[in-house]
Amino acid sequence: MPALPRRRCLLGLSSAALALLLPPAVRAQAGTGWLLLGLGTAAERPYRSCALGLRGVPAQGSAKAAQVLQYPSEPGWGGKTWPWRTPQSQGELLLLALPAGDYEIEDFELVQQAGETARVDRSLRPLQVRLRIQEGDIVYAGHYEALDRGISASREGPQGVLVLNDRSLAAKAQLATEEIPALRGATWRRQLPDPARLKHPQLLLSAGER
Repeated sequence: MPALPRRRCLLGLSSAALALLLPPAVRAQAGTGWLLLGLGTAAERPYRSCALGLRGVPAQGSAKAAQVLQYPSEPGWGGKTWPWRTPQSQGELLLLALPAGDYEIEDFELVQQAGETARVDRSLRPLQVRLRIQEGDIVYAGHYEALDRGISASREGPQGVLVLNDRSLAAKAQLATEEIPALRGATWRRQLPDPARLKHPQLLLSAGER
């Protein structure tokens, strides 16, 4: 799989147009919703960086567009972030304004650094995590934590995987403390994938809070 492109525009809109504090008239015209998800790495053998590829699911005949969600996030990426940390993991909660429509978390790229040597773990096939963003909705898609299972585990399966956690209560509480004007009156929705149904060897469901 080729490396994830570092694009900062989606469906022809610049990062500025996707800013969280869009004027009400612009938000109404664009039919804006918000994607909220956590992205990070396990504390043991932590990855240097983690990236998810998000693409719009186009109508037939239209072009595909993509956005990279990354931890650590880069300045000016177009959204808002909050750091989070547990004894087992750390990362950022990412909030991004998006035009209403269908999206898919398609792939990932994890960079592991050992001294001067870097190893890149990528998704072996598309993740196919579907999301629907509706106007005025905040869609929580879960916390994705990169896990390096070690060299011994790589003999039985992929070494780099994503572990899905549901921290919706903590994420909702974080937004409530921020009092972001653009989010007033927005509808909260959970859209977490079912790893058992997707049957992807690199997307695992957490056995408990991490």
